[in-house]
Amino acid sequence: MSQTFREIKLNRNKARLKKKRLILVTLFLIILIFPVLYLVNKQYTIFSGINDLELYIVRPQPTEIPIKTVKHFFAPVVKFTDSRSNIDLDDLKSSQLVTISENVDIFLDGYQADVVGVETLPAELDSGKIAILQIDQITPNFKSLSVDGYNLWDKNIDIDKYPLTFTEKIPGETGSEINFSKENISTIFAGGEIIPARAVDRLGLNIHNDYTYLYDFVRQEIENADLAIAQLENPLMGDPTPCTGCTVFVGDEKNAQGFAKVGFDILAFSGNHAGDGGQIAYEPTIKALTDAGIKYTGVGKGVDEQMKPALFDIYGKVIGMISADDVSYFYWSSDKSVYGVNTFSTASNGVLNINMEKVEMIKTIKEENNIDYLIIYESWGIEYTNNANSHQVDLAHALIDNGADLVVASHPHWVQNIEFYKGKPIFYALGNFVFDQTHTLPTRQSVVANLNYYNGQLGNIEIIPLQTCGYHQTKNDLTKEYLDGNISLEQLQNKPESEGCVWWQPRKVPEDTEEYTQILDRLFEFSTF
Repeated sequence: MSQTFREIKLNRNKARLKKKRLILVTLFLIILIFPVLYLVNKQYTIFSGINDLELYIVRPQPTEIPIKTVKHFFAPVVKFTDSRSNIDLDDLKSSQLVTISENVDIFLDGYQADVVGVETLPAELDSGKIAILQIDQITPNFKSLSVDGYNLWDKNIDIDKYPLTFTEKIPGETGSEINFSKENISTIFAGGEIIPARAVDRLGLNIHNDYTYLYDFVRQEIENADLAIAQLENPLMGDPTPCTGCTVFVGDEKNAQGFAKVGFDILAFSGNHAGDGGQIAYEPTIKALTDAGIKYTGVGKGVDEQMKPALFDIYGKVIGMISADDVSYFYWSSDKSVYGVNTFSTASNGVLNINMEKVEMIKTIKEENNIDYLIIYESWGIEYTNNANSHQVDLAHALIDNGADLVVASHPHWVQNIEFYKGKPIFYALGNFVFDQTHTLPTRQSVVANLNYYNGQLGNIEIIPLQTCGYHQTKNDLTKEYLDGNISLEQLQNKPESEGCVWWQPRKVPEDTEEYTQILDRLFEFSTF
């Protein structure tokens, strides 16, 4: 049963007051006893020699008691499915607030909150309440809100302007501390499938000779991340022949330099179209990515190469990524003489089963490479569905049971549910990041995610809904006007799609729109937290 913030503070203050009174009474009695003894002895001479003493009352010199200050930072936290990303101070103060007992003595001035147990926090947030927590108390199955536009998880934040702080004063000690350091924040950006082929390549990237502009709405997030990952669905080789309506995808090699300029660090080259260029396309793709400084995963000659993790350092922590496909079995191969795509499954008569021998290899790979945090990027699932099937779920759980810390995936072309298994997140499908499938609403709606860590521990996940516009929505392609500087991102953001857009450029969806709700509803319909 929860106690109110006021009740706990009152009980603790009563206990402190009682202790102070006892100390004061004791001191008073000690001070009083000597003059009383002196007077009694003067009358009755109980102790010889004491009457010769003279009593002097010495006023103590005032001494300054040292005080240490500790500044505590708090963030408002809501249930994961809450659609808000920001709250203003007035709304926060008028909300039903909760906190945990260790925050009682350092709680925000002017705020009142019920005090609850950590184990009951999910239920409290599900009921619509807001928790006020310190950053190291926040877990990723909750959602942190910005306050008046200040996000505690933003490593570029001006902490002097952050509004939710309390300065604790500790007498008898010296110095000052801040219990929060933005230098301890790190971020991993995760995007869905990128298919720089077909119309995206021929009618967009290639004719404008610009391989970065499609990412501009989320480029700041990619650049600011300590690690940015996504899935490269198809190979890159030369300057491909125009392809309209085809389902065999090969992209221009210039995309690799574009990925690097945008800020991607690791790409999962293990989608179900990874082999579309045949054996001759693997090496050009690998060379183009490597020359651009992009690490890749998921393809190679034989299992060892296919399972080789891409390694990345974040503040001394080794982050590893392995990727695999679960769809195009005809590209899977363990033959060391040819290129193949990695997989954690076996296929027989259309039935998929988990290859536990391969899954269990990740334990050894993690240990041998001293990996602190292991990401698995999968290509799996049933197209055009928003709920992971049983094979996806079983495989994701097996991957985490054997050492994975984060599972990210694509392929269904729709967003699919999120699950927290043993406290670790699984994104069953992020949807199309960059692709020309604008013929249906779900295929042009997707999400990307910022995963925020404090001292290496995942504490917050920011979901960013996106929507892509193409020739199915408007014949007015504004790409040239945009690249020429005649229209800004902000103007594009506010322009109705029917009046024009930059074809295949995913743009952020505002919170107050029907589309924002559609995307989150589809994402969360089968999610579990």
